[in-house]
Amino acid sequence: MYSNEKSVSSSLDWRKTFLIGLGFFTTGISWALYNSYVPLWLNDLIPDRFVVGIIMGLDNLAMIIMEPIVGSISDKTHTRWGRRIPFLMIGIPISAGFFILLPMFRGTLLILMAIVFGFLLMMAFYRAPVVALMPDIIPSKNRSKANGVINLMGGLGAVYAFLFGSMLYSIDPIFAFGSTSLIMIGALVLLFLYVKEPVVTIPENAIPESAKEEISVISSLKEVFTDSDKSCLFVLFAIFFWFVGYNALETWFTSWATSTLPHVMDIAAPATEEAIKKARAAAGFMLTVYALVFVIFAIPAGILGQRLGRARTIRIGLPITIGFIFVIYLVGQFNILTMGPSTQYYAMMILLGCAAFGWALVNINSIVIVWEIATDVKLGSYTGLYYLFSSSAAVLGPGAVGLIFDVFSGGSFELLFPASLFCYVIAFVMMFGVKSGEAKIS
Repeated sequence: MYSNEKSVSSSLDWRKTFLIGLGFFTTGISWALYNSYVPLWLNDLIPDRFVVGIIMGLDNLAMIIMEPIVGSISDKTHTRWGRRIPFLMIGIPISAGFFILLPMFRGTLLILMAIVFGFLLMMAFYRAPVVALMPDIIPSKNRSKANGVINLMGGLGAVYAFLFGSMLYSIDPIFAFGSTSLIMIGALVLLFLYVKEPVVTIPENAIPESAKEEISVISSLKEVFTDSDKSCLFVLFAIFFWFVGYNALETWFTSWATSTLPHVMDIAAPATEEAIKKARAAAGFMLTVYALVFVIFAIPAGILGQRLGRARTIRIGLPITIGFIFVIYLVGQFNILTMGPSTQYYAMMILLGCAAFGWALVNINSIVIVWEIATDVKLGSYTGLYYLFSSSAAVLGPGAVGLIFDVFSGGSFELLFPASLFCYVIAFVMMFGVKSGEAKIS
């Protein structure tokens, strides 16, 4: 269908893959801090949980609109730097600039919302191209392993955010967000210097005239719904539901921990501003083990997906995730093991790490199925489809769960885990409809 300079080597070029992963590193490090602390600032400014959830969800609306479009445009972009990297050169520096402004205006709602919108708009601008960069360069049969590396890099960013970012946040939020912005710029410089995209040429006669306009997310979406093989449709809906569950936890976990577990977070009444700041940092730190375990198992999850099959690996990972999230709920909400506050705190960290192992099996192998079903010419468009469904989950999840809080629990966060688990279970059922999307042998 088209030709490029993609390596035909049977082994994965690890160095190149890690360098490609620097782009994903910039998203991992920024999203971890953003989702841990921005909801807390909004809770300070807005008492209604549903409204806060809607705002957090609407933040991702830019991704639904932008990512499929930009992914499709990048498929047809040809510059001296390649198809994808120009989008990174624009998006990462501007995103980093908005990111450092977030904590500076955390006490002023309208300005904060304007900065949030600018940040997310630019993140969406480069997200699909940065993800599509890897399958542009890495051959089909190595993409599960390579996606493990890419997600490892994103996970390393999250580890930094949860571990060092939470420490810096306890001193001053500006330190945490400012250091992250500088790291994003540094990652871009390294990626630009050492990653060279393959030259892609699409012969004029390779695509029928009537089909040239079909390299778009709309046509790809039509293909997914009309294809006799519904595997892509099932995996996209599975992606939607598990990301509703994941985004609900990601958005509301620190709020749940600080409000539902004040004894664990060491918040004594009456709570001082300094105590609340430290408790929020401690709640963010709880997620360190989750991010660290994800990093450790990112590459093994890709290797396992290559050996057992991607769909089967996901069907193993989801029950693991569901089981440990349920146990976290029981230990956190009800303290079923009758532990002291300190022991309960660390027990939940360990359980979060166990859940992260299952999540690695799921997350590493999902987008690779979508890529495999796409043709190489449409990698950007199908990457856009992946983010259309996952970002839709990010839009709807926090608001829907916030509404559940307001309607069924009087604004408290105690129903967070049951709501999230329900979505994970639906995703697990959806995965049994996925019959294709495995790696090509040659």
